Amino acid sequence: MGCQTYWVNDEKSILEIVYSAGWTWDDYFSAIDAAYLMITSQSHVVYAISNLNRTKFPPMKTSVLTQWNIAASRYSIPENLGLTVICGQTGFAAFLTNTFVRLSTTKMRFASVDNREMALREIDKIREAATN
Repeated sequence: MGCQTYWVNDEKSILEIVYSAGWTWDDYFSAIDAAYLMITSQSHVVYAISNLNRTKFPPMKTSVLTQWNIAASRYSIPENLGLTVICGQTGFAAFLTNTFVRLSTTKMRFASVDNREMALREIDKIREAATN
C-alpha cells in the first residue's frame, strides 16, 4: 500500500513512484524523500515517473496545493532531475495537476500522459533529443 519508489532501469536513470489506492500524504512525503535521495545519489540526469494508475484522487483531508507547496519548500530541485512524467490521472486529479504545472514557479519540467508505457516513450523522446 501507500507509495513505492524504485529504479525502473539498471542504469538508474529513470525512477518511478507508484501510488496505490488509499495512499496518504505521509506516504507521499516518504516517497519523495526516497526519490530525492535516489536522484541526488546519481551524477547523470534522472527522469521520474509519478504513476497514479492505481488510484483516483489524492487524499482530500488537506489541500493538494498546500501539500505540493510543502514539498516544494522541503527540497531544492536536484540539478540532475530531468523530465517528470505524471501518468494515470483522470477527471479532477488531471485538472489539478495540469493547473499546478501551468502555475508552477519551479524549474521542474512536467508532462502528463495516460499510462506508464506512454511515460517511458515520453522520456525516450527527451533522451533522444538530448543526444542529437
